[in-house]
Amino acid sequence: MNFAITSAGVTSFAYEMSSTPATHAYGGAGYQGKDYERLLHFENNIIELLTNAPILPAAGVVMGGGVDFRPNYIFRQVAIRGNHIRHMDNAADSDSGYSGAISCSNCGALLVEDNVIALDHTSPIQFGFSGMVNCLNNRTPQGALIKANDAASAQLVDSYFPAAEEAFVLAML
Repeated sequence: MNFAITSAGVTSFAYEMSSTPATHAYGGAGYQGKDYERLLHFENNIIELLTNAPILPAAGVVMGGGVDFRPNYIFRQVAIRGNHIRHMDNAADSDSGYSGAISCSNCGALLVEDNVIALDHTSPIQFGFSGMVNCLNNRTPQGALIKANDAASAQLVDSYFPAAEEAFVLAML
């Protein structure tokens, strides 16, 4: 289906479809392969989060969901680096520090590196249902190191390699 962009602004755009869709946008299980992303980069952004969000907790970068698609990862390779994630105007969040900076699942290879995170959350970086994960040099503005929380084991880690990937990496040494 084709569409024409009718207007574009700094933060939004509008479009008009050439015809009415015959079905829902989601095409079912057989269509999911087209939804998979090969390489995603989130680099050098300033992300300001709303404090005390009224419906859902505010979050910086959220990818995936609570369903385990391994080994058919939705996101093949993801790099999240050099970002500054904080509350708007550096305000404190009175919502028990629930706002998160980075939450990713279903990533084949995930690199979270050199981000500066100023949030009240005790584990602002979380991942799950993923392959190789490297969480390197993420820090608070005061310089404290931030490790990633592995949702499956509830362990704070710098890197995570499932058994098969770990064997491959060791074989290459």
